[in-house]
Amino acid sequence: SAKPVVEAWMTANLGAEARLRDVGEGLGSLGRAVRNAEAVIGQLSAEGLRLHPETAVAIAEAQAQRNRPLRTALWAGAAALLALMLLGG
Repeated sequence: SAKPVVEAWMTANLGAEARLRDVGEGLGSLGRAVRNAEAVIGQLSAEGLRLHPETAVAIAEAQAQRNRPLRTALWAGAAALLALMLLGG
């Protein structure tokens, strides 16, 4: 039967000791991140954030896609105002 194997795996990976081990590892990672934060902040303030050109292009394309409905609505509104001005006056 696979039951003893499954129970052993669950105890090793999901039991209280495993959760405590995971918390300990997480705290270690957090400690390293805090120690490195000052250096990273200093580097960012001195040099700024530099992006790979492909990353910058991907960000610009994503923003363009997200803003397209707004731009379309603005152009439609401008066209409607122009039409009202031309037809009404």
